[in-house]
Amino acid sequence: MRYYKRILVCLFTIIFLFSCNSQEKEIIINRVNTKLPIKIMLSESYNDSTRIRLMIPQEFEMINYQNSKIDLEGIRLSITGSNVFSARKGYLEIVKDSLLSNKSGIIKLSKQEKYKVYACYHSFVTDTEKNIILNNSNFSQKKYNQKIYNINEVSQVKKILFEKIPDSLKGYIQISFYNNSTKEFFAKNIPIKF
Repeated sequence: MRYYKRILVCLFTIIFLFSCNSQEKEIIINRVNTKLPIKIMLSESYNDSTRIRLMIPQEFEMINYQNSKIDLEGIRLSITGSNVFSARKGYLEIVKDSLLSNKSGIIKLSKQEKYKVYACYHSFVTDTEKNIILNNSNFSQKKYNQKIYNINEVSQVKKILFEKIPDSLKGYIQISFYNNSTKEFFAKNIPIKF
């Protein structure tokens, strides 16, 4: 009798692992080299510093290799890669028609789609740093009544900005899906790259 129980347990374990593995293989995510500029949004000014939102471009494509109908439920910035999100530490902006957009709702995932997002982080810059940044940037758009600038490809400016965000706070793009065939939710993480 114990022999049959062991076989049954092994069989259920194999079926469970196979179903999880096949679910993961339904969607493949590939990072794409982006030509989008780094952006910065200037917020409140203080005596000797300015609050900023540093926006790092990320571009990737998702491929649905199965015939399953997959819904893209959400794209978020997760600092740890788990289901913990905090807009105070960072958030994502979606790029639509080369501008930042508030894209919402469920998206039906076809065979292959490309996505462009900005990972946004809060930080502060000194007045000197702000002047260097503004001298090497161009106005892009206005959002939330704040001016957003595209940063030129200047290593000094990148060094100033990238030092503001330590590796421990870069986080992941967490993409959550819903499989209409299996009625299951699943998620994938993409590490943020600077």
